[in-house]
Amino acid sequence: MTWETCDPERVAQRFKLTPFAGSFTSGWALWSKDLGYVQEITSSGRSSLSQGQAANGDSIHAINSFRSVPQLTAKVDSVDNFAKTAVVSGTATPGAAITVNGTSFATTADGTGKWSLTIRNLPVGANPRTIVEKVGGVEVARTSVTITIAAISTTTLGIHNLGAAPDSGEVFTKDTTGKVRWNPQVSANPTGIDIENGKSYSWTFTLPVGYEAVNLPDPSTWYGWHVEWLKGTTSDGQQTVTYKNTNVSGETMKNEATDMGERSFSIRATEKPTADGTLTASFTPPPSYTSSSPKGSATLKAAGALTATVGTVDNVAKTAVVSGTATPGAAISVSGTSFATTADGTGKWSLTIRNLPVGASPRTIIQKVGGVEVDRTSVTITIVENGPIIGVPQPNVTLSRTTPTNVPFVVENQATRTGMEGIVTVAAPAGTTFAPGQTTVTGQWRNGSSGAWANSEVLNLKNGRLFDNNRQMEFNFGKTTGSQSAGQQFRWSLKVDASNATTTSSQMNYLFMGTSSVGSYRVNGSTPTTLEGVPADPAPLIVQTPTNGSTVTTKRPVFSGTGDEGASIEVRSNAGVIIATATVKDGKWSAPSDIDLTNGAYDLTVTQSPVRGDTSNARVNFTVAAEIPTDPAPLVVQAPANGSVVEAKRPTFSGTGDEGATIEVKGISGRVVASATVKDGKWSAPANFDLGAGFYDLRATQTPLTGSAETKRVHFTVRTEAPLVVQTPANGSTVNQKRPVFSGTGDKGARVEVKGTSGRVVATAVVDDNDNWSAPATFDLGNGVYNLTATQTSVRGNADSKPVSFTINATEFSTALTATGAFDEDSSKPATISGAATTGATVVVKDSLGNEIGRVVASGGRYTIPIPANGTQFGVNEFSVTQALNGKTSAAVNVSLDYGIPTPINITSPANGATVNKDGLTFTGTGQTGAKVTVRGTVNAIASGDVVNGEWTAKVDFPLTSNLYNLWAVQTTKGGLTTQQAITVTVTDEQAVTPLTATAAFNATDEDLPATISGAAQMDATVTVKAADGSVVGTAKATGGRYTITIPPAKAAFGVNTFTVTQTVNGAVSAPLHRSLDYGNPVVPVISTPANGATVTNGQIRFTGTGATGAKLDMRGNTSSIGDTKVANGAWTVDVSRQLAPNVYELHALQTSKGGLTKQAEITVTVQDK
Repeated sequence: MTWETCDPERVAQRFKLTPFAGSFTSGWALWSKDLGYVQEITSSGRSSLSQGQAANGDSIHAINSFRSVPQLTAKVDSVDNFAKTAVVSGTATPGAAITVNGTSFATTADGTGKWSLTIRNLPVGANPRTIVEKVGGVEVARTSVTITIAAISTTTLGIHNLGAAPDSGEVFTKDTTGKVRWNPQVSANPTGIDIENGKSYSWTFTLPVGYEAVNLPDPSTWYGWHVEWLKGTTSDGQQTVTYKNTNVSGETMKNEATDMGERSFSIRATEKPTADGTLTASFTPPPSYTSSSPKGSATLKAAGALTATVGTVDNVAKTAVVSGTATPGAAISVSGTSFATTADGTGKWSLTIRNLPVGASPRTIIQKVGGVEVDRTSVTITIVENGPIIGVPQPNVTLSRTTPTNVPFVVENQATRTGMEGIVTVAAPAGTTFAPGQTTVTGQWRNGSSGAWANSEVLNLKNGRLFDNNRQMEFNFGKTTGSQSAGQQFRWSLKVDASNATTTSSQMNYLFMGTSSVGSYRVNGSTPTTLEGVPADPAPLIVQTPTNGSTVTTKRPVFSGTGDEGASIEVRSNAGVIIATATVKDGKWSAPSDIDLTNGAYDLTVTQSPVRGDTSNARVNFTVAAEIPTDPAPLVVQAPANGSVVEAKRPTFSGTGDEGATIEVKGISGRVVASATVKDGKWSAPANFDLGAGFYDLRATQTPLTGSAETKRVHFTVRTEAPLVVQTPANGSTVNQKRPVFSGTGDKGARVEVKGTSGRVVATAVVDDNDNWSAPATFDLGNGVYNLTATQTSVRGNADSKPVSFTINATEFSTALTATGAFDEDSSKPATISGAATTGATVVVKDSLGNEIGRVVASGGRYTIPIPANGTQFGVNEFSVTQALNGKTSAAVNVSLDYGIPTPINITSPANGATVNKDGLTFTGTGQTGAKVTVRGTVNAIASGDVVNGEWTAKVDFPLTSNLYNLWAVQTTKGGLTTQQAITVTVTDEQAVTPLTATAAFNATDEDLPATISGAAQMDATVTVKAADGSVVGTAKATGGRYTITIPPAKAAFGVNTFTVTQTVNGAVSAPLHRSLDYGNPVVPVISTPANGATVTNGQIRFTGTGATGAKLDMRGNTSSIGDTKVANGAWTVDVSRQLAPNVYELHALQTSKGGLTKQAEITVTVQDK
């Protein structure tokens, strides 16, 4: 054996072989440093392995033994005629490179010599392919296979006229039997199939839950066909029935199945269906065929379940409304009575049961279909006398003669209920009236007959209405939300005016009635009242300022004094002019003069008018001696103009006035609407809040820096209706449509009419909730100039008109048609064709066969039309786009979209037919980069993922039970087109435990930090690390199958530390793994300077010393650090930058080495200031 060649990477050598001892005649040998053996091939084709070792690359040591080596084998496992691919596999030398000669398809044999690869892009017909084996880059063998790709044909064999019905009657109930029927072939122009021996075609039917197939025929063989009826179960628990025909004639049968007659099988409802069910069917043609009708569905009609619920109960009328659902059209009756009705087309029904006695009354509801009873159910109706709500007696209320008095009334709820609503009528005590303004009365509640009352908005009495000369009031009550519990009391109080009353004793009467979730209620009650006694004489009027005979220096002196509580005070001149007014409060009154008083002597009369009793007068005389300032500039209100109409909710008030004066615009109630300051003689201010629609009479007051205030009236109307705006056609524009679209904005709910000068209505619209309106002309408008009027009529009846002038020139397209095809970034979404087109034109997209794909009316000169995936195919798809307007169609614009020929989807794991555990089940495979993958059954998707760099992973997120599942991996590529691969797996609950791994390491960035132990473990298992003494170092949950546990320095020691690692799965503890970490034994730190006990000075403190190279050195007290550094070349220095208070300090140099372990040296120093 002599050396011959060496490969460029020097990992394999080739040698010549010469005969010896008759064991072989001639050949060659190959040695690989990776494989570690010599292969020799003799002239007779015998192959063997020899264990050996190269010596200096020139020779091989003596051969010690021989063993057999696998020959290269190859076979075709599967062929996909649709994808034009094939899977080829075989055996070879372990680790050998396997390629398909002349292609890029390649793989590597595994450790047992097995290999498998997919060959793609195969043409129709027989395809010989050569498989080449190379070891160490040197070809050692080759063999051939032939792959035949069959052409794909279409057959009419499939699913036609699929139906399902009961054997008798119209609907399925429990144990009803029926038939599923279908025609495998069309009646006219059927196309058959050519099918090879051993090949099959089949129909699979999926029954709704609650149905099963019964009495399926036994397998049979006749005229070369083997026929089977097979049952199965989907992942959703639905039964499947497969009708399968297999060619067992021993030869290819031609033009078969052209005259197959109707087929059927029997089914049974195993439980009473609650709704119609859907039976689905799919046809699987033989290899190389597609079906023109591969799918179908049928409805299994079910009797609707009878339900009955007691709705409204009228305890007063002793009636109840009962409603529910049943079979549409079913007759519903109350057993033993004449009360009856019929369920409507949706199955809903409702009837009123009358003449019910007080107490609980059971009633039986019966459902009949076709005169036959199919169901019955019971309800219980309870009638309670008066509701039950009762009036609660109240203590006597004393009515004030001077101010309105709150008089309460209380009712008690004696049954838990919801949705209370009704009417409350209240009559005032004799001789009294109700105070005005009580449109809403606050409701209160409490639990039981004692305790604090709490306000509740849902109990408020609303929409209060006075009648009978204010002697009676009526309110709306409810509808309440939440639940009103039994035993709760409700209270309301009304203000009663007894100022004119003469009757000493009376009562306030009430009627509280309505409905609720437990029926109607009605209660009468009253609250007793007593009129208070005649009040005492009013307190005398006393004027305190100005004092009689005094002199005041202001034009508006303040009048003040004491009087009777609530009395009105007026100060008048001898001519009867009112100078000031006030009201006595807390026994006192005060008011400035309302007008400027000129200089001079005054003798005025002050009059007190008490709430009860006679008026009284007093005289006040004084002299005014005030400076006479320059008259201020007058107040002028310019906007809003008096009597004007404004459309802004916050109008701007403006005008002129006295420089620096304050302007306030107030309502009659005194609320400030707007305020401003006069600057450069002008003022302006918007309203501080929104003003609702209506008439406003306000007062604008100017208060100058000197001089008297001046008030002007400003009155206007706010109209908050949005004005009519016409946006299209724009005035003066030219449109190219005979029926232009009129659009714009306006007041919500208003009606918009566009009319010609003759009054003919051209278009009408209603303003939507977003204040927009739009309407096309209702008839063609000829070319020419149009002067139209758009009129908006609001819901309040107000009209607003705007002119609309434009020219129609509808002779040609105004916008040239363009078209661009594009795919969405999301491959599951369809492609689109979009571009420019004439506004109002209809844009139509057709495929290359002339089939319409989609249409849309261009808006704003643009259009976009989605391309449904079912209207396309893989490869380049051609489309044509046209626009049509006013009876003319443009020339077509052609668009191409290349959907590509995607890499077929392939499932790499689990293997087809595998048994897998449902926990953490994940599907993986290969496919077209960028595609989306969904793994699904016939009904539900169970996993999804994206294809990245040609590979995909999809973790199951759907609850699976232990069962056999027929699934498909569906790949969606650009434009929404799909390819799929089927797989069958058996799901089990048995737990396959992930082996535990463990790696112990110090932190790679900073080994002074704590060390960690990490690795792989069973998903969500508990991983435990223990020290050598058995104490627990740490635990972690293996989230995502990974874990990391930090080793606290307190759980480690200097030197080699050994830890054990285990995982606990379902209570079972794994065998321990042992991992070691060498924490070393670093030198102890030494403080060289200053000396222990030394005195150091702030600003000049430096500590030096020695320690373990690479360790962290921290100078610190018991609570904080004063400086840190790293030990370099066995030495360290720490300069203290912070200012320390003069004192004696006990410090230590703390050295932290790998894993966070520490050693330290102590020192005591005295710190002094400079």
